Amino acid sequence: MNNMDYGYHRITAGGLLLSSMQPEHLEATATLLGGVSAREIEQRREQFPGGQLIAYDYAEDTLAAVASGLLVAALPDRPRANLIGDAAFSAHDPQGQWLYGVELVIQPAYTQEGIGIQFMQMRFEVVRQLTLDGFFTVEPVPAADADAILNRQQTHARVEALHRTGLQLVGQIPNFLPDGSTGIVLTYRNPEKRMD
Repeated sequence: MNNMDYGYHRITAGGLLLSSMQPEHLEATATLLGGVSAREIEQRREQFPGGQLIAYDYAEDTLAAVASGLLVAALPDRPRANLIGDAAFSAHDPQGQWLYGVELVIQPAYTQEGIGIQFMQMRFEVVRQLTLDGFFTVEPVPAADADAILNRQQTHARVEALHRTGLQLVGQIPNFLPDGSTGIVLTYRNPEKRMD
């Protein structure tokens, strides 16, 4: 069930196609993300097509944005490297109940197109279709600021942008990245699934 190809297609007001990633997008995705090969992107897509999304500008023949994710068993409590396994997302759990939004990269020329919000809506749709517990992402912040950001005593641009999409701030993970950054955990819980 979790490996179905979702075939999402949305057209933005600016004429961009948002869809699940297709094989012809692998090279451009690897280039946009950097530090990951087309083969690793292909492995992500093969194991969980619904977690790999793109925004494409056909008028300019340009990949405008990429969002990637995998399924995990529970909300995170450990560093990013342990959550994803490797660049091919080898830690993907086909029976996982949480969709982890690992990456969201938008080309600078397309940041005002509403792509991030639409990707988030598409991710919420995956959660509902698969009757998952929910979706989460983790935003790295300076460790010294984490408590104040989590308690909404200090603002952080990316955390605030994610919060505006409907995500709730629920916790933090010390040393989420090798540089010592703390990860702020933001979640969307499936409203159609009762959680005890």
